[in-house]
Amino acid sequence: MRVTRPSLCFSVTCCSLLQFAPSCALAKESVHSPFDLLEELLEAIAKTLVDHPEEVQVHAVHGEAVSILELRVHPEDLGRVIGHHGRIAEALRTIFGAAGRKLHNRVTVVILD
Repeated sequence: MRVTRPSLCFSVTCCSLLQFAPSCALAKESVHSPFDLLEELLEAIAKTLVDHPEEVQVHAVHGEAVSILELRVHPEDLGRVIGHHGRIAEALRTIFGAAGRKLHNRVTVVILD
C-alpha cells in the first residue's frame, strides 16, 4: 500500500518577504533595481537574527550573469547567521537563489567573517 502526502506549493517573492522587514525598501526612493531589494532584504533578515544589528553589512557585487551578496556580521553573531549545521545559511542561499532565478540571474550569498 502506498501512502501519498498532499504537496504544498508556496509562492514567495522578494517583494512579499519585504512586508516583514523593519524598514520597507519599497517605500524608499533609493531603490533602483530588484537587486537592491534583495540586498535590503538580506540586511533586514540578518538584523533580526543577530545580537549586534548595528554591525550588519551587506555588499552586493553584480556581474553579467551572477550577483554576489556579501554578508558581514559581528564575530560573535557568525554562528547565529550560519545556524546549526549551516541550516540558516543554506536557507538564505535557497531564498536568494530562487529570487535570482526569477530575475534571470544567479544570486549567491557569501557570509564573510
